[in-house]
Amino acid sequence: MISEDVVVQSIKQSLEMLRNRSKTLMPTTLCHIGETVVHDARQIHASFLKTPQEETLDLCILLRLAGTQFIVTGDVVQGGSGEVLSELGPIVSSTGPIESGRASW
Repeated sequence: MISEDVVVQSIKQSLEMLRNRSKTLMPTTLCHIGETVVHDARQIHASFLKTPQEETLDLCILLRLAGTQFIVTGDVVQGGSGEVLSELGPIVSSTGPIESGRASW
């Protein structure tokens, strides 16, 4: 069983790796990784900015608990316009019992 906090930490670590790879390829790129709560779900996001004159490119991961499963979805969004450039359909964890806020992953 894996708690929601462990899943969030894993997502953040993956975004950190993405940030590090981006910095290796484009050292001037700025990146902010953050987390918010949106309608009973946790949103983990990474905002990338190549130069201050450009719009951000945001990778938004939404994690929510539905019964005994975690559901993960994602979007790549053009920061200023809000235009969705790419969508990741739902990824659903395997089914398992929940114990004190935990679900199997």
